[in-house]
Amino acid sequence: MATRSRPSRRTTAAAPRATDEPILVDLALQGGGAHGAFTWGVLDRLLEEPGLQFEGISGTSAETLAGFAATPARNEASCILIDVSPGDLSPLAVHEHLPDGHADAGVVFMASHADVTMAVTAMKRGAVDFLLKPLRMSELVPAVEAALAHSRRKREARQHAAEALRRLARLTPRERDVFALVVHGKRNKAIATALGSQESTVKVHRSRLMKKLEVASLADLLRIAREVDRGKDGAADDGGI
Repeated sequence: MATRSRPSRRTTAAAPRATDEPILVDLALQGGGAHGAFTWGVLDRLLEEPGLQFEGISGTSAETLAGFAATPARNEASCILIDVSPGDLSPLAVHEHLPDGHADAGVVFMASHADVTMAVTAMKRGAVDFLLKPLRMSELVPAVEAALAHSRRKREARQHAAEALRRLARLTPRERDVFALVVHGKRNKAIATALGSQESTVKVHRSRLMKKLEVASLADLLRIAREVDRGKDGAADDGGI
């Protein structure tokens, strides 16, 4: 696997960020050698002032992506910059097969020329932006910040979904049946008919599931259902600019 370390110049002069200090992972998979070194130099210069840091991994084969998959998952918002240039791997394939540990990262493509088809496909698959070189701070930094905000939303959605699933796991199978019908707008009488039960029994199940889910209203039940759905989708459809 071909790898390179990030440039030696560090961004210690910049003040710490108010929230977290995200690490920008530059996947220069399509640009090894001199191209990758040049790209890192530009990123290092443009991102030093706003106090952003990055790590670089370069190469032109699937082995490099496998190496990236072995890196620890981020515990904070992160952004992945994919450098579009000739190589064995399609940059779209790199985006599509990002390791699970980095699934919440906001993705920004960088390209030397306008490829409308690639740009449209990348955005449809969830990329936050598609930048043309030469990179400028006025374009790169806002794109990175948008990618980080996108990453935070995805992480929050997954965390809310995990909590909702934890609560749903408390329900009995019958209570889960009642929950599913309630959030689909069914009234107690209709639920009883659908389940071959008595309306009074449905009311008991409904009362118990409300307590187990720690909610007090139908609106709260709908919120839990939405959080589970959003977590499954990874907060999709809110990332493109």
